[in-house]
Amino acid sequence: MEPLGYAAAAIVVFVALSLAEVRLVLHRSAPVTHLLLIWLGVAAALAVLVIVTRGASALPVAIASIAVYLVTAEALLFVYAAALTSLSIRILVDAVDREPDPDALVHALARHPPEAFLDVRLDNFIAKGHLTLTAGHFRVTARGRRWAQKGRMLKSILAVGHGG
Repeated sequence: MEPLGYAAAAIVVFVALSLAEVRLVLHRSAPVTHLLLIWLGVAAALAVLVIVTRGASALPVAIASIAVYLVTAEALLFVYAAALTSLSIRILVDAVDREPDPDALVHALARHPPEAFLDVRLDNFIAKGHLTLTAGHFRVTARGRRWAQKGRMLKSILAVGHGG
């Protein structure tokens, strides 16, 4: 039960630090990379705290605490990333905000056109070297092919099919 207490305290620290960065430092949503650094930093601090306060014999407690913390905080990161980037969530929130307008969904779709989100992703692929754009034609680079192969393998392992 002791590892759960340490993990719970670490999750509280992770959430507090994340909210402090968002509300007090950035004044906007935090990039996921910032949150990943906080996530890993809190994990390292948790390990040090347990070992320093309890001694080397507490290594099993430290490992269990870190495992519970990392899995739970990763779930929080996943939910944050989904809320931050999900086109579906953006459209639904905007439609609900426009109620009782009978055309709320139409207005929401006009505000969040799928093409705009696709353009951002394509620009990101180009910036990261996964695609090139020449004379109006996209081409997958060698780097993009490596990523696609890894993605194909992951999709096969997770049995998510062609889509998803």
